[in-house]
Amino acid sequence: MEEMYGAVIALSFNPKINLSHFACLLSHYSQENNERQ
Repeated sequence: MEEMYGAVIALSFNPKINLSHFACLLSHYSQENNERQ
């Protein structure tokens, strides 16, 4: 979960970060989460 908070904080501090990159991060995180269960 920490990675997600880090991404959100990075986004809020740097709005230039590509939203598609953020979406990619989220989908990657949810994939890892699904594999763990």
